[in-house]
Amino acid sequence: PVEYLTSVVVSDPEQVTFKLSTYRAEEELSMAATVREHGDYWRRVEKQQSGALRGEQYKTLSQVVEDNGVLITNHRDSCMTYRHIIRLPFVVK
Repeated sequence: PVEYLTSVVVSDPEQVTFKLSTYRAEEELSMAATVREHGDYWRRVEKQQSGALRGEQYKTLSQVVEDNGVLITNHRDSCMTYRHIIRLPFVVK
């Protein structure tokens, strides 16, 4: 899946924090309920304690953040290039 080869960096923490906290307020969700539903990374990003996410973590935040204030990097092309460059030895029986 694409999200396994994707990394996300929060480039504008204030904007992302605002969107996440506004969403929680509108949905009347406590931080504990949000952490149970989405994971601890939501709390860390909202409190600006972490600025990096894996693609599968960002997938649940993407509907709220709408790709604003984040830098998304897909590493698929690099992985495919390295796959052709690096040949690992194997045993043929």
